[in-house]
Amino acid sequence: MPLRCPQLSPAVKMHFFARILLAGLAAAVQAQWQHVSDAEFHSLVDSNDLLLAAFVAPWTGPCKSLASEWAATKSQLTYPAVSIDCTANQTLCSAHNVHSYPAIRLFRGPHEWVRYRGPRKASAIVPFVRRASLPVVSEVNIKNITALTGIDRVTFVAYLKEDDHSMRSRFTKVAETFRDQFVFGISNDKRLAEKENIAFPSIIAYRTDVGDQEVLQGTVTRSVIGKFILEAGKPLIDELTRRNEIDYMSSHKLLAYIFVADDADRTLFRRKLHPVAKQYKDYVNFVTIDGDEYGHMAASLGLHRGHYPSFTVYSAWKDQVFPYPAVKRIEADNIEAFLLEILHGERAPWSPSGTVQGQHDEL
Repeated sequence: MPLRCPQLSPAVKMHFFARILLAGLAAAVQAQWQHVSDAEFHSLVDSNDLLLAAFVAPWTGPCKSLASEWAATKSQLTYPAVSIDCTANQTLCSAHNVHSYPAIRLFRGPHEWVRYRGPRKASAIVPFVRRASLPVVSEVNIKNITALTGIDRVTFVAYLKEDDHSMRSRFTKVAETFRDQFVFGISNDKRLAEKENIAFPSIIAYRTDVGDQEVLQGTVTRSVIGKFILEAGKPLIDELTRRNEIDYMSSHKLLAYIFVADDADRTLFRRKLHPVAKQYKDYVNFVTIDGDEYGHMAASLGLHRGHYPSFTVYSAWKDQVFPYPAVKRIEADNIEAFLLEILHGERAPWSPSGTVQGQHDEL
């Protein structure tokens, strides 16, 4: 007599297939990670000048999101990038002060490591490692300047005479403090200085990503150099994140949101709108915002969720919203004219009903 399978209720069937689906998704995520053992990790740390490590709990949301970015990171680096499953190797993770996931560490041998605190994107992690592979300060000349400034979005080069020991020492000390964030170089190449139309002594911030420069001229103190590094190194159009959201919302400047669908859009609009952000930086903070992660905010800012790229301006202290017309292209000239209307009180704010409120005082 043939065996018969028991009849399952629809609810049981649904639960059964849901478990199969979840197991399949978990296996797919796990397949993207290629974890190393404790012994493999220590062997790689001992045998490499630099080692990048991700300490993860593979089933957590942030670690799932990192998996594909980590694979992209590994493909672009000449140094090893490994991952450790902290659910299976708690001892190793605890030894490196890992208490939340993912945690990324860059090792310079077995006894020295630094935390990575930037975006969990290959586009940010790869330059971080490449910066670490350089000397604190690289010697720069007319032949290698392009290669050095192409490593990251901002590069600081001090143009100093060879016998200007005091400025060299000050610049190097500041570079040691910020080496994990930026690329630094020193040049005494007269031909390069002439090409850049720079007088000794000067420090240039090459903002390669937006095609712009900032210059600090003259003999200055370490504190002045440090302040210049921080100000010139901060992107005028930053990415809105959970970490900086409160700072932007508490500012007394207008907040201009650029909703984007992906990193390509983010790069495009950071470069395209940089001149406007620079011109009006005393009055307006510009940020790009991930449409997927922050899409729930679109409606309250007068935008349609999923219609990206899109642009809107928010006044936190007056709780007023100024959505940019969806039918107009997001171009520098158009955005500047739009901002001037807001700043001069010539554009009425939007209301949730879809109508505009009455005219208001100059902001």
